[in-house]
Amino acid sequence: MKRFPTIAEVTTSVLLLLAAVLVVGGCASHDTSADHTLNTADVEPSHERSPDAINKTDGHVADETTKQNETSHEQPADTAESSAPALPGITFFLERGYVELDAVVVGREAEWLELVACTPGTREHEALVTVSATPSDLHLALLLLGVEPGRPQRGVRGEDGWRILPASGGRVALEFVIHKGADGEPAVVPAGAWVLDLDTGAPLDTRLWMFTGSRLLPNPDDPEGPAVYLADVNGTVASLVHFGDETLSMDTTKTQDTDGQSLAPHPDRMPPDGAAVKLRVSVVATGFAANTVPDKLQEPR
Repeated sequence: MKRFPTIAEVTTSVLLLLAAVLVVGGCASHDTSADHTLNTADVEPSHERSPDAINKTDGHVADETTKQNETSHEQPADTAESSAPALPGITFFLERGYVELDAVVVGREAEWLELVACTPGTREHEALVTVSATPSDLHLALLLLGVEPGRPQRGVRGEDGWRILPASGGRVALEFVIHKGADGEPAVVPAGAWVLDLDTGAPLDTRLWMFTGSRLLPNPDDPEGPAVYLADVNGTVASLVHFGDETLSMDTTKTQDTDGQSLAPHPDRMPPDGAAVKLRVSVVATGFAANTVPDKLQEPR
């Protein structure tokens, strides 16, 4: 029988991680929120990337890497902060305002896409990459960076029938980091650069997502027991359409039922399936609109 993390275990993990961050001076305060069960930390981000730095794209991968280093990433991507708390599959860069997830390319030959990232054994047929970290651990990592979780899009029944509550949450930048070997600088590209919109024939080229924070529901194996983090069950780490349980969601009107399989991989921009990459999740300055689309990237050299 598959075992899922309980809310008590998740809360304990939060407290342990906060204690670790307090030791190194990276935590500001602790709070609880009735609006979102897992919002147990109120941590001031140590670094925020400005809207201009996030939303500007350049014509080539190499130039994009230079731009990232000039704006916010002053050290190589593989130089982690040794004093940061450890979560499996996640590397912390607290002072620079981001985390990196170990990822493997799986979707270069996919027929359509509905996710940027999922966990192994879940939705690989419709995702660009798998990540070894659990969605709930990513949730904890973003709390430590000071990002405010919101809610996935959902339908609610009222006196006048059903209505849609749009997704909400703090904005983050989602990027792929491709390492070119011991002597090469890593290339950093928007997650949307690997996604082709079949309706327009153009790549998405966006890097902006929302920290929707998934949902807590009764354990399917033990309905009377503690609640579980739903994205851990279904593997929905970072989505391109609304599922209703994702940890990170793109700002879109499309759902898994209405997208018409209109998104596909952009293989000319991607490494081969099986390639190891990093999925970088960065803090974005408060109030930056996620639907502000940057200029389209040219094909990388």
